[in-house]
Amino acid sequence: MIVSDKVFWRGRCDRVVPLIDGMDYFTVLAQMMEQAERRVLIVGWDFRTDTVLDPETGEPLKARFERLLRQKPELEIHVLIWDWIVGFAMDREPLIDVTLSGIDRLHFHFDSAHPPSAAHHEKIVVIDGTVGFVGGIDITRGRIDDSRHRSDNPLLGGAHTVHDLMFMVECAAPLALEKHVLDRWRIATGRVLDPTPPDERRRGELAWPKEHAPWWRGVQLAIVRTKAALEEDPEIREIEPAIMDAIGAARETLYIENQYFTMRSVVDALQRQLQRHPKLEVVIVLPKMSPGLFENLVMDTSRADCVRQLRDGPHGDRVAVVYPRRVPDDGGEPHDITVHSKTMIVDDRLVMNGSANLAHRSMGLDTEVSLILEAEEDEEEARAAMRRLRMRLLGEHLGLSPEETVEALSARPSMVGLIAERSDATRRLEPIGVEKDGWIHEVAAAADLRSLDSDTPLDIGLPTEDDRPSSGAFRRSWFNPTRMRLTLASAAACVILVVLVIYVLV
Repeated sequence: MIVSDKVFWRGRCDRVVPLIDGMDYFTVLAQMMEQAERRVLIVGWDFRTDTVLDPETGEPLKARFERLLRQKPELEIHVLIWDWIVGFAMDREPLIDVTLSGIDRLHFHFDSAHPPSAAHHEKIVVIDGTVGFVGGIDITRGRIDDSRHRSDNPLLGGAHTVHDLMFMVECAAPLALEKHVLDRWRIATGRVLDPTPPDERRRGELAWPKEHAPWWRGVQLAIVRTKAALEEDPEIREIEPAIMDAIGAARETLYIENQYFTMRSVVDALQRQLQRHPKLEVVIVLPKMSPGLFENLVMDTSRADCVRQLRDGPHGDRVAVVYPRRVPDDGGEPHDITVHSKTMIVDDRLVMNGSANLAHRSMGLDTEVSLILEAEEDEEEARAAMRRLRMRLLGEHLGLSPEETVEALSARPSMVGLIAERSDATRRLEPIGVEKDGWIHEVAAAADLRSLDSDTPLDIGLPTEDDRPSSGAFRRSWFNPTRMRLTLASAAACVILVVLVIYVLV
């Protein structure tokens, strides 16, 4: 195995399929939820009750929940969502807990059980302990894009086009995911839920959508996590060593898609592998820039340094750090495609996908989960499916089918070269900019904002035992002392940023 034994769970998985972009995920999720009989577990960073999973029916998620609960008297639905800080208020559905209250057997909870400055960033769905979904897509607005990434897609509701990825798995892994989710539920609410007994797992009973047949059968799969320490619950750091193991195994091709790229340790590891293996090529697909000013200040400044170090290194000719762009066929205005996926493919022997970004926060502070598929050298079918995924993803960004991508790379076996050849295509990958002297970098340096991308909590005053709700669980309250400290800290940070921006511009 490439990845060490420092994992949460490892075993053979009966069926695995990638769901590329939000339309595929939401459509399949809707179909699988219809088959639920006992329990649906949903964990997310964001969540909206008006999300439409199936555009053909137009049924909002709340109405879907109510209908399923009426039709299935044994069904219970549990939804656990990060208890966001005030800085995200404009993007969140207000009073969502009130909206969902009073629905029998629907249990919704905001989870604030984490250290200050941390976030619960996982995206997990488990159905009857049998089928699990893990990846980068939250069940919320602005996610239901398809692989064409048209800017006029009405389902996006005016949001940017977005590329993302989820994996659907059926094996014993969903039981492990369920165990993880139930543990988080216990910490957040103080209530213990019984896990699905292994002999009650509905193995082979749930019908998979015909258009999304499994890509892998019997593949080796591992689950890795990140979680900050909290009181008696210890820190979990499984994702970071897995990433380093994966990079350390790269010999020929390393394909990465990620929302962020701020870790110097990853850059150093990539440069070591490029030095050791002269045939190795590295392609990293990122968004052109982060969508918000705060993310620009915190994440993009560090990213520019990492990209520059990798490109300017002695093996920069075998590296492409790029973002996807689409030029409409009718000659309309080009637009950039937001990359939100967190995917890595190593030598068509390992695939890693989950919620974790290549950022320090995802290594030790935020709550994250990722899946890792591995194939031995002689497992030809599994490796062929991994190569198929790499061709599918690279081809999507270059306007090529998987077959056309294979043909193009057969003629010239270089991902970096193919990206350069397609620089004038309507779908293409363009180099990430690394401008250093802009005002954003000056503000970030003056305020030392890079410290907010840390793998350890900010020390802003931890709550005492007297701050805890009487039940012993963490509960959402606008008067919770922890929430008030975070709110005041966020407000102060916003004021400082505004002052610094005005100072720099003037």
